[in-house]
Amino acid sequence: MAGRVGVALAGLAGAVLLVVADLSTLYSINVPGGITRSFSGHGQHGYALVILGVVAAFMALGALRGAVPAMAALAFLGLVALGITLIGDAGDVHATGTYGQLYENVTAGPGSGFYEETLAAVLLLLAGGAGLVLMGAIPTRVALPRRGGLRWPRRRRRGASAPPESGAEGGPATGARRVDDWFEAAEE
Repeated sequence: MAGRVGVALAGLAGAVLLVVADLSTLYSINVPGGITRSFSGHGQHGYALVILGVVAAFMALGALRGAVPAMAALAFLGLVALGITLIGDAGDVHATGTYGQLYENVTAGPGSGFYEETLAAVLLLLAGGAGLVLMGAIPTRVALPRRGGLRWPRRRRRGASAPPESGAEGGPATGARRVDDWFEAAEE
């Protein structure tokens, strides 16, 4: 139960951070002389992070109830948010655009929204992954068979005598054909 609560809290924190990041300054461009241009997350994404945050909040509540699909959805939403951060925003936070062409010594840097967006994506990804591991949907150990516990059926060599439980023609007692019979029929 404590694991599910932790997963849900991390998911809710990630969801809230996505909404806050979309409303915060994503990056700003500073021109010497006091001109500063700020760009917000919703201007860059069209409120996509708010939608992801609302969906993630509902999935976090589902994770609190122990729903494995909700935990998988949290991990997926974390991947989507991380993709938006790395593919959509990481290249823009240091770009000066036309300000860099018009003025000298223009600098651009990430704002608080970029860091909030990155942290939210990581929190959602960790919450979903940890929830799947805690619920047993992703095995943490592979169970190996005990010595002598699992045996593969032995193949009969061509020309060997039939096992005693087989029928009179050397085939299975049920009358079904073996895979080897198909190859023998093709050779004739």
